[in-house]
Amino acid sequence: MITKIDIVFIFDELEKCIYPERMVTKKELFVSFTKIVCKIVPKNIYNSKWQSEKSYGGEIESSFAEKILQRKEHFPSKYGEILMIEKIQVKMLEADVQRHIMVYVERKFSVDYFKKIINEDISVEPEEKKRLLSYSNPNKFLTALLIYSAKFGYKVKKAPPKKSKPTEKANVDIKNNKQRTTFTAENPADYITFNSITNNPFLGDERNFVRIREAGVGNYKNAVIIEPGKEYEVYTYFHNNAKESLNMSGKGIARNVRLQSQLPPVLRTNEKGLISSTISASNSNPTSVWDEAHITASTTVLLSYVQGSAKIDSNGAVKGKVLPSSVFSNKGTFIGYQALDGLIPAGTQYSGSVVYRFKADYSNFSINKTVSADGTNYSEKVTSKIGDEVTYKIQCKNTGSIVQNNMVISDVLPIGMTYVNGSTIIYNESNPNGTRLNDGITTNGVSIGNYGAGAEAVVYYRARKGYSASVSTQNGTKESNGTVIYWQEEY
Repeated sequence: MITKIDIVFIFDELEKCIYPERMVTKKELFVSFTKIVCKIVPKNIYNSKWQSEKSYGGEIESSFAEKILQRKEHFPSKYGEILMIEKIQVKMLEADVQRHIMVYVERKFSVDYFKKIINEDISVEPEEKKRLLSYSNPNKFLTALLIYSAKFGYKVKKAPPKKSKPTEKANVDIKNNKQRTTFTAENPADYITFNSITNNPFLGDERNFVRIREAGVGNYKNAVIIEPGKEYEVYTYFHNNAKESLNMSGKGIARNVRLQSQLPPVLRTNEKGLISSTISASNSNPTSVWDEAHITASTTVLLSYVQGSAKIDSNGAVKGKVLPSSVFSNKGTFIGYQALDGLIPAGTQYSGSVVYRFKADYSNFSINKTVSADGTNYSEKVTSKIGDEVTYKIQCKNTGSIVQNNMVISDVLPIGMTYVNGSTIIYNESNPNGTRLNDGITTNGVSIGNYGAGAEAVVYYRARKGYSASVSTQNGTKESNGTVIYWQEEY
């Protein structure tokens, strides 16, 4: 059940998911968001709601909305020209919205996060937001949200690319981060400061303390090109540069030392991004320092931390310990020497590093539809007499690196063609000998389950007298065509 707090969150995140570097058209946003919720929203709501909303500024005709709902999984193909002109993919907008929602679901029971959302300023279109929040029925809310998206969602001004920066908690002067006072290995600092020695025999200039490489391949670098399907390692060095002699009095021991890292969740084709690490201590000067590694995507990828991979390397008792995933939170997590307690003495022997891995996942799938008059020889076209049965073969495969959940296959028959009841059969890894599916492939579609990387399914069904077959996942929809040519008429 959608609660009011869910509504606030989804509404806010919908606005954030729009790409800031260019304008997003009304139809573009409407199509992408409808893809997510059209299975939930009753079609008849549009009959009473759309016209009144249109009078307040909506410019999408009700017939446009109805066609989308009728076609459901097919609309990205029908309206694909709009998306191609704007050079954007429906599935990426969907992925953005769903990613935001999943982040919320995972953190839903966090009291701090809950308070942050309900206390958030609603100055942007407050009347519209207030009206949306008044809906207690999820269907009515989603309908209103769709219409709001079409009317106001495109109001995004062009903005320069966002520059990665440390969290506000880190309190770092970005401009002067690498212009801080520096020291040498021969002449360390008289006070606690981190990563400010310029001639570290092991690292060189410690201000360049975040580096990256393909996992297990070659040396760490300042920049890499991210390739889909591969894993990468991020290296962060830390060193309390105070003189070791200060440790005896306790004046050289850094306290409340934290590491906080940032990893962008999505990187699009040719987009440049930053992976940053911030080291902070309550008694250091400056209190925080940060650095970043540069990444560029060869194609659109989803970047995900490999759970349990963040490990600390040190001469102390913490060597090999796994850091919690809170290293990616606003506050980060404690590091240390004898324990992960935030205490790091001065001197090279107490320095260390943290390495974590992330994977560059990508979503992709293929679909191919062919047709046969005799059930053996399949091609894109066949010639058949009116009244004969033809067999459709729909092959779909997960060609990406992530699991495609809740895949649905559907087909739309042309006028004059009739589906043969009970004829839909699926072959996949779970059903190598085939099993029958429910009728519905030519109406609402049939669910064929979840498919990991490289997994595929083949679905057959018969019809008398194709058009467009599609496979849909949470990450988008693709289509393929097979055509029946008749002796007495041409479709």
